[in-house]
Amino acid sequence: MSQTIESKPIFNGNVAEKIRELIKQYDGNEVFLVGTCEPDGTVIAVEPMAFGNKNTVPAPAQNATPGQVLIHNHPSGELQPSEADISIASLYGKAGVGFYITNNDCDAVRVVVKPFFPKEAVPVEFAQLENLFGRGGHLSQTFPAFEFRPQQLAMMGLVTDALNSSKIAVIEAGTGVGKSFAYLAPSILWALANKKRVVISTNTINLQEQLLNKDLPELALQMNVVVKAVLAKGRGNYVSLRRLKYSAGRADLFAEDRNGEINSLMDWAEKTEVGSKSDFPFHVSDDTWEAVMSDKDDCLRAACPTFDKCHFYKSRREAANADIIIANHHLVMADVSLRQENSGNDYVGILPPYDRIVFDEAHNLEEVATKYFTSETSLLAIRRQLFKISRTRDRSGVLHVLYGAVKAHKAASRYPVVGEILPLMAEQILPTREEVETALTMYFEEFFVDSLTFFHADNLKDNERREFRITAAVSGSPYWAKVRELIESMINNLHRLIDQFDRLDTLISRLPDEFLADITEPRLRLFSAARKLKEHDSAMRFFLSADKDDFCRWIELGYRRGRPYIYPTTAPLDISQNLRDALFARKNTVVLTSATLSIEDDFSYFTKQVGLHGGSGSQQAKTKTEGPIGLDQVLDRCEFLKLDTPFDYAKNCIIGIPKDLPAPSAPDFHKKIAPAIVEAIRITEGRAMVLFTSYYALRQVAELCRGPLLQSGITSLQQGEMPRHQLVESFRCARKAALFATSSFWEGVDVQGDALQCLILTKLPFSVPSTPLFEARAEMLERRGGNPFYEIAVPQAVIKFKQGFGRLIRSHSDKGFVLVLDNRVLVQRYGRIFIKSLPPARRSEGSQIDILSEIKRFMLDDFL
Repeated sequence: MSQTIESKPIFNGNVAEKIRELIKQYDGNEVFLVGTCEPDGTVIAVEPMAFGNKNTVPAPAQNATPGQVLIHNHPSGELQPSEADISIASLYGKAGVGFYITNNDCDAVRVVVKPFFPKEAVPVEFAQLENLFGRGGHLSQTFPAFEFRPQQLAMMGLVTDALNSSKIAVIEAGTGVGKSFAYLAPSILWALANKKRVVISTNTINLQEQLLNKDLPELALQMNVVVKAVLAKGRGNYVSLRRLKYSAGRADLFAEDRNGEINSLMDWAEKTEVGSKSDFPFHVSDDTWEAVMSDKDDCLRAACPTFDKCHFYKSRREAANADIIIANHHLVMADVSLRQENSGNDYVGILPPYDRIVFDEAHNLEEVATKYFTSETSLLAIRRQLFKISRTRDRSGVLHVLYGAVKAHKAASRYPVVGEILPLMAEQILPTREEVETALTMYFEEFFVDSLTFFHADNLKDNERREFRITAAVSGSPYWAKVRELIESMINNLHRLIDQFDRLDTLISRLPDEFLADITEPRLRLFSAARKLKEHDSAMRFFLSADKDDFCRWIELGYRRGRPYIYPTTAPLDISQNLRDALFARKNTVVLTSATLSIEDDFSYFTKQVGLHGGSGSQQAKTKTEGPIGLDQVLDRCEFLKLDTPFDYAKNCIIGIPKDLPAPSAPDFHKKIAPAIVEAIRITEGRAMVLFTSYYALRQVAELCRGPLLQSGITSLQQGEMPRHQLVESFRCARKAALFATSSFWEGVDVQGDALQCLILTKLPFSVPSTPLFEARAEMLERRGGNPFYEIAVPQAVIKFKQGFGRLIRSHSDKGFVLVLDNRVLVQRYGRIFIKSLPPARRSEGSQIDILSEIKRFMLDDFL
């Protein structure tokens, strides 16, 4: 391979001299630099980054951007790139960063990858959108169902500006604004004009399906454009055709007979076009799916014989060619985290490269991000990997399969290393695996029993779970000293096995390629399980070492089917800087939208959560303070917009708040509210949704209401009786039904028209203040001089309250009433915050009798 010496100098004079002096200063060894280039590739400035020896140098390139170049020298003068050079050049070259190798005199340069200078973005002309969606525009003339909404056009304006000007837009858009069209329309135009993709991230599957199957096709038709949109899912949602084929007939991989499921999957795989778990027409057990799903630790990538047919990589190729990618918040968090770990390189993520993203349902972003960065482990999860490796009872598991494959190989006798591999598996790894399971079982059981005693949880019932935080007091107790010893013993035992797997991996890698090709499947599966054991090892170490000021640690105790379990868990107290550094500082455009982002017209609570706030008390996040590098630049890009609902709540909705009900803390609260709920539901003859904050309250009240409602011909539907989507569909179709629900039903449920006319909110949706993470965050806020109740508890509850309220009026023609049975909105000082955060509906306060009478008149159009 010949060296490349440019006809014109690749370094200008000053740069060449600087590199020579640097190399001389470090005794002629390798140095690594990041260079800034002219469009012709000439390096005009360099920044030294790392210093090595005669043969190698680290290659940190955290801040390299498209148009820059990575430079290092080969002291030998031989400029042919090594395998490591090719790997780094490929990784960063895909992100537009060039790669040069020079000699120590800087008079010969090997251009491995030329730098790529991105084209200037083509702006979206807002006039195009005005002509389509404006008053008297094209759509109002050609589509009879189109309805002009000034709020929608205002939101389109800010989204367009954010796309064109690399801004961060925070937009609260009330119900009925039409926010999906408001962000989709400019995103489509920008993606098509620039031939670059835009990512749309949601929190719920329902919204993803609505965007993909309804909103995008309808919008593309109205805009007269062809747009390619795909739904991005995590790797674990797809079947691996190679792993499925290998699993067929391999009874030694499973503890139980799974041939029926495997055969059904084989038949399904012949017909499916998407290969996704959601495409199953039948049930598949967890251990079967784990054996056949796509797994990053057990993937041959381009070397896989089924690569061309691979459903996972097919989905990634489709995403790479898409204009709009629809994903969920968790997948996006995994993607930005992976890029952050790889110095911001845009080509190592889960999603194809993108620099513009819209988060719908953005009020959930902080919670999802926290869950993503939370670490946990358990005996059950570790055992799952140990069982994959080996099961003594029937000598099944992939370790036995690999042992047999190596021993029976036709060339085994020709390679002395086989004489080390087989005894290592049979005489060391296998017994160690048994010892580790025995030891971990004993340690986890001791951990569980000691925790029950210490936290006075001896009365724990089957299928009950409780969480206990590791506070400073706990960590200073004899109990914690014992727990540390137990977990350290777990780590030491697990590490013995991990070390042996590392040794086995080293030995097996000494086999020739032809031999390795014949044992590919069991080898990949074994080391996939080993890598997952390493993750559990890391989770246990992190649980012991996590800083108490930055992280919250707790254990979850419970019984499942009569068997005890314990989950040591570690979560970050504040992910705002993670989001700011990994997301807002790295993406050109970020749009965050939801119907519920503000508290009393103030975005401060949300901006503090996600890292877009410079200080306390700022209405909008533009207050600047001393902080991490890049904070001011991020805040300068923020724009805020609050759009009220276009629905006429004053005309179509009434809120009733009885004054003669007991406080929610009263022992007879459930008995007292049940008659009011029944009478309210009778007004609309069903068509009612009753929302609770706990399953206990739901069960208690639903049971009290079931009989009286049935006497009035009204069916009671209860969450837990059937799957969520089936429950909602049954409610829509039943004309005389009441749906009793909690938790997830406070948001994401869309029932338009007469099917829902009565909404009853039984209690203000405060989070349980004793949860470990809430407690730890409250203490952190107190240390900083804040008020946890007003700065965390109330805002969280208001956001959820607004979400619950939003279930009622879903279109201009909807009409109905909301009954709030928690008198704290009237008698507590913070109650006004809840009321003021709602749309301007008419309010009725007084006795139950007076309120229900007023509501009856309202629903009969007799209200004056």
